[in-house]
Amino acid sequence: MDQMLDSIARKIKEFEVKRQNVAHGVRGISGFIKRVKDADLNCKILGVDGGFLRKEYHGANLILRRAVGACFSFDKNKLKEVSYYPSRKEVPEPLVVSSEMSDQDFNLICSFKRMEIEIKTALEALKTLKPDILVMDGSIVMHPSNQVERGNLLYDSYRGIIGLYKELFEYCSSKGMGLVGAVEDSKSKKVCGHLIDQLKNGGDILKNSTDTLFLYFVLNKGEYTRPMKCSGNFLREVGKFDIYSTYVKCADFDRPLRLEFLGDEKLVSTMFKISSQGKSYSYPSVLIEADARAKLKEYEIAILRDSIAEKLGRSPSLFELRREVRPWQ
Repeated sequence: MDQMLDSIARKIKEFEVKRQNVAHGVRGISGFIKRVKDADLNCKILGVDGGFLRKEYHGANLILRRAVGACFSFDKNKLKEVSYYPSRKEVPEPLVVSSEMSDQDFNLICSFKRMEIEIKTALEALKTLKPDILVMDGSIVMHPSNQVERGNLLYDSYRGIIGLYKELFEYCSSKGMGLVGAVEDSKSKKVCGHLIDQLKNGGDILKNSTDTLFLYFVLNKGEYTRPMKCSGNFLREVGKFDIYSTYVKCADFDRPLRLEFLGDEKLVSTMFKISSQGKSYSYPSVLIEADARAKLKEYEIAILRDSIAEKLGRSPSLFELRREVRPWQ
């Protein structure tokens, strides 16, 4: 076993050395790496995150969701006040979806229901708390896998989400509010794909690396990549909004953080300021707080099921799937 582990460790090390060599060449590309400018925190920053659970039963699929906004008020770089929307301890909302829906459609409707409550909560919190910057957990550009075509059963739901995104972008733009999406564990390879065309060597390494893995070896703390303009069908559908993506390294021993932003590039400096408290973990502090308030625990959906079962009696609709209750597990 030790020999097998030694072999695996050597292979991983070989890949890392190759990435380091290619990274050295990337640092020589003019304008690709930028330095974060110092930012004074004299503003209100709102972070919005959601908690979401789903459970499939024999005749019904249950969903439990909530979203919470945590707003940090800074004065001269010091946190002066924290406020919440709708509340610090928001009661989750239960939903039921037909079990006749295909697995693919159920996955889509779950994505839509999560986006829906997070964007609606963000819009309501913006109007109530009036922050300077809104930070959303995850991408603010819908992934192509969530886009559906006309004629699809979920097309109306999809158009509803597009409408919410458009409303959010328009509101932030009209009020001069910065909008940022922070992606905790990005799997994107777009930067690596872009770099392949600019480097003579290293194509194989870049093809087999995610942006965050490769850029770990490129960036030093306090540096970020030249922002790239986002594109795609989603942005064409929501209207003429310029959204950019970048990676910023906020901690010495953590991967770079992917940020997407609508507004001034100065937002990168502000995000760096509120994301660089530790040496091995980097994420916007407002989202860490919002996540703590919105997160749902697995047992909560079991409580929901039991509460419904009390009203129904013994109903086959709430039978567990056989794969979940095999007696020999």
